[in-house]
Parts: sequence; C-alpha cells; structure tokens
Amino acid sequence: MRLLVLASRDRRNRNFAGGDLTLTRVSEYLASRGASITYLCSGFTGAKQEDNINGVRILRLGSLWSTSLLAWIFYLKNRQSFDAVLQEVIGGLRIPYFGAIYVRRPFVAVWYQRNDMIFRFQFNRLVAEALRLLEYGLAMAHRSKLVLCPSKRTIGDLSGLGLHPEQFRQYVPGLDEEILKLSSKAPLSEREDLIIWLGKIRKYKRTEDAILTMDRLVKTIPSSRLLIVGIPEDEKYLDYLRDLRDGLHLQEIVDFRFGVSEEEKGRLMLRAKAVLVTSPIEGFANVVSEANLCGTPAIVTDGVPADVVVQGLNGFRVRFGDIDAMVDACNLL
Repeated sequence: MRLLVLASRDRRNRNFAGGDLTLTRVSEYLASRGASITYLCSGFTGAKQEDNINGVRILRLGSLWSTSLLAWIFYLKNRQSFDAVLQEVIGGLRIPYFGAIYVRRPFVAVWYQRNDMIFRFQFNRLVAEALRLLEYGLAMAHRSKLVLCPSKRTIGDLSGLGLHPEQFRQYVPGLDEEILKLSSKAPLSEREDLIIWLGKIRKYKRTEDAILTMDRLVKTIPSSRLLIVGIPEDEKYLDYLRDLRDGLHLQEIVDFRFGVSEEEKGRLMLRAKAVLVTSPIEGFANVVSEANLCGTPAIVTDGVPADVVVQGLNGFRVRFGDIDAMVDACNLL
C-alpha cells in the first residue's frame, strides 16, 4: 500500500501535539508492516524539506498557513503515486486540508473533536462565527467519507453537523513509548503536593483557571504547588498568565516549564498528585491516559469525554469554569 498522510507536524517539530502523535503512530506502524508512507506536514525553522523518521518519508511543505494549498498542488502532481489518503480534518494548520474535495482515491479522515467551543474561546466573535461556518462546510465535504474519532462524545457532537452514524469509527489514541517505560515506577513513586497542568498554552485551554484554582487551594494546603508544562503558542497570552500569577502573589507557588521531553513529562507526573485539564472541549485528552499510566489521577472539566474520565475511578469531573469544584476535587487528593 502507498499511503499519503496529511498532518500538521512531525516528530521533530517542537510544537508536536496529541493529534500529530496519533497520525505519526499510525504511519510508523504501517511502515513497519511494509507499507510505503509519505507523511506531508508543515515545516519549521531549520528543518529539511524531506526527511525519513522510523521508516516514514516526511515531506515538510510550507508554513501552518500555506501547507494545505501546497499539499493540494503536490497531490495533483503526484496522485498516481498513492493508493489512499489519511487526513486530519482540523488540526494545527491555520488553513485546514480540503482533501475530501479533490482526492478521488480511498480516503479516511481523522476528526479529533467538534471545534465550535475552541473557536468561541480562542477568537473574537466574528472570527469564531466564520470558523464555525467553515466547520459546517468541512462536514458537508465529508458526508461520503469514513471518519475516525477518538471518543463517543466526538462522534455524537459531529453528528450534529449532519454527518451520519454509519460514517464513524472510534479509535483509541496511543501512548508515547517514554511514558510507557515509566509506568512500572508508579506504585513506588513518592508524591508531592504538586498539581500539573499539561498542554499547549493557548487561550481556549483556559490555563488561567488552573492558576485561580491554586490561589484558593494554597489557602487550605499551603504546601501546594502548580507547574504549568507545555508549549506557549501565544506570547501575549503567556504574559497574561504571568501577570495573573504575579498579581495574586503566587510567584513561589506557580511555575512554568517549556519544551520538556516525554521522559521528563513522565517523571513530573510520577511526582504529582493530580493533573488538571481546564479546557472547554477535548477530543480525548491524551494527558489523562498518560497521567493514569503514571498512577496520577486527573481533575478535568466536563469538556473531557465521559468515557475518558470516570468520576471517582481515574479522576474527578467538574463543570467547565467551576473553580470552587476544582478546588474541592484537589482537596480530596
């Protein structure tokens, strides 16, 4: 099989994220089984245009803004070289792929979550509404395609865009090997009064809710600490978070750490008592599975699918934006 994968970023990109990991793992697995995989994605400063990682041919075309257009041109010129296409619908690219419109080969789409809540909290009202309409347009383009989703909740949400139940298949995102290696140490690890927030530091993720939670938690558990671990994509938003922390006099309580390796992330989770997920919507929330593997429960909003966090089993669920409930859950741990 000759498969073209249309993704956002490859493993060597410092902004590599959960959705990228899903398509990367699939690509590497298929390559190990003898398939010919071309993984097309955006480039980054200092990167080669063509690379090979774990048997997968990597093509880096353009920026987050131009990759989808360049991918279309590339496909038109090389469509005879591929038997099928695997494409994410909405991911890290600023302009999504529209392969469902121009690909005439067998086509499979990966759709992580319905994005209207992300648009609402990330952008102003005008831009958010335009993007909501774009998502409806993408749904129309995919009405005859097979769509893979990471959770039952995502399937239900996307059905509201007019997609049919028989189009969907559910998959479970894989875990990074470095995290898996550390899982055996979970029962023996010493825990600190440490709470970790993990993820891309973007406005819609509502990282400020973690800081506000810590502001209240430290009043009942003075030894509590919050570590925000991730990749800052918006310097203005990061400045806002730092100003919020400093304004609440939490400089000794809340810290930031950027660009950590998967192994370091795992070791941090082995030390922590909980991981916070504060965003209004998550397709799956890979960090929950990673934390649980390290023996760390998750405190999440109801934006995380119910089949990912079961109340009182592998974590606690609270209503999105309910800081008091998040503090109460932290106190239980």
